[in-house]
Amino acid sequence: MSGQKIEGCDAYVSGPKRSRVILDVTDIALGTGARPAEVLAIRWCDLDLAAPVPLATISGTVTRDSEKGLHRQEFTKTEAGYRVLKLPKFAVTTLLRLKLEATPNDLDLVFPDRKGNVRCPHNFRRTWRQARGTTFDWITVKTSRSTTTITPALKPCLTWMILRVS
Repeated sequence: MSGQKIEGCDAYVSGPKRSRVILDVTDIALGTGARPAEVLAIRWCDLDLAAPVPLATISGTVTRDSEKGLHRQEFTKTEAGYRVLKLPKFAVTTLLRLKLEATPNDLDLVFPDRKGNVRCPHNFRRTWRQARGTTFDWITVKTSRSTTTITPALKPCLTWMILRVS
C-alpha cells in the first residue's frame, strides 16, 4: 500500500504492506501506561477480558541479549514493573478484536511478529518514528507513556498520525 506525502511526513511508497499493529500497540500502551517492550510481551494468559473489571498483568518485557537473542523476559525492567492494571474500554475493544483475528503462536503473545515470534521493540520504535514524521516529532513513545492520564485528548492525534501511513 502506498501513501501520499503529507507536509512534514514522507509518503510510504515501498516495503511490506503496513498493518494495524502500530495502532493496536499504541492503544494498549495508552490504556496501560506500560513500556513498549512490556506491551509487546503481553500474552493472552496475562489478560482477563471477561472479568467485571477487565485486567492486564504486566509480567515481562521483550529484550535482546547475546545468549538468548530477542526473547520475552519473564520479569519486568524494575521490581515495581510487575503490576495488574484495570483496562479502559477502548483497550478492551482493541484486545477483543485482536483475539478474534489472532493466529495462535507458541509464545501466546498478543503482538507476535509475522512469523509468530517476539516482535522487536527497536523495529516498533522505528515504525513509530516513520509514522510521526517531522510534523509530530514531539510525540515519542515516552511521551505517549507519560500522557496516559490524558489519553482521550492525545489518542485522536496519534491515530491520525499513524493512519496516514497505513
